[in-house]
Amino acid sequence: MDNQKVNTEMKNYQKIPQILSFLDEEGTDKMQEQIQTNYKQVKLDIVKLIKNELEHIENDSNLAHFQTSYK
Repeated sequence: MDNQKVNTEMKNYQKIPQILSFLDEEGTDKMQEQIQTNYKQVKLDIVKLIKNELEHIENDSNLAHFQTSYK
């Protein structure tokens, strides 16, 4: 490995700008809280999507035969 070449490349590195901060006004890190909130919302969205699709299948005579009795 060419250390001089690596050092030269490292000097040209640009800092990646921060696009999102999880710190609140008091400086408290809220990342885990935000992750949990997003996770719960995704779960709720998926349940809603499944319920809507099952209802759609149940109400469509062309699809009703696909429905199983998991209720």
